[in-house]
Amino acid sequence: MTENTKTNVGTTLTQIRAIVGFNDVKVGDLGGWVESELSIADGSWVYPDAVVYAGATISGGHIHGGTLYGGEIHGGDFFGGEMLGGFIYGGEIYGGEIYGGEIHGGEIRGGEIRDGEIYGGTISDGTIDGATIIGGVVDGGTLFGGVFDGGIMQGGVMHGGLVKGGVIKDGEIKDGEIHGGTLFGGVVDGGILYGGEFHSGTINDSNNIAFVNVCGRNEYLNAYVNDGKIMLSYGGWHGTIDEFYAYISVDMNAQNVKQLEAIRPVIEMRLTDGA
Repeated sequence: MTENTKTNVGTTLTQIRAIVGFNDVKVGDLGGWVESELSIADGSWVYPDAVVYAGATISGGHIHGGTLYGGEIHGGDFFGGEMLGGFIYGGEIYGGEIYGGEIHGGEIRGGEIRDGEIYGGTISDGTIDGATIIGGVVDGGTLFGGVFDGGIMQGGVMHGGLVKGGVIKDGEIKDGEIHGGTLFGGVVDGGILYGGEFHSGTINDSNNIAFVNVCGRNEYLNAYVNDGKIMLSYGGWHGTIDEFYAYISVDMNAQNVKQLEAIRPVIEMRLTDGA
């Protein structure tokens, strides 16, 4: 700590000085501004343009710029933006606002992060208000909830639902659950999709039907249109409508077949225009 002080929003801050050299920092170099010695631990560094106060603590990593009002940083590099809470264990923060949650890696370049856990990828814009993002690249859009467990989402809006794996490049996911698969474009507005690959087009409420608790089981039958064909997903099974009904005629008992046959006219009536 040096004798240099300044006041920021009623708080007296003290400038730090390097006692050991590392990377581009030499012994005796002036650093950033902290509230007290408790704000920063050995092995950490705050560069001259950064400010750390209001209970924020740094036990590892380097702060190159920005303002920390709270939270804990245990590693990584913070280049800009504001941190008002949460935990950073690694990664690179270039901008945006962090109100809570945990960041374990990746690059954060803008937007707001309020909760959840981020383990990798690039978050370039938008608001992340929840969710667990483990890998992948998010270049834009707004994520308010759900889980994105890998893959790439380069734009779009995700307001809820659960996406585990797969690649999403553009489009909007506003509801429902997608458990894997690959979506290269289009819009998903609702429904429940359990796998499969969707390379283009639109899946929304008019082109997607989900039946819950089919045949007394805790499973979903999901029907949608892809490339002009009516497709069905049931449990771990996926294929065209004709393939599905050929499959159940062999592998299911007569009572279940009868129930599923009763659903077929509803699916075809709803989805014929899209096929």
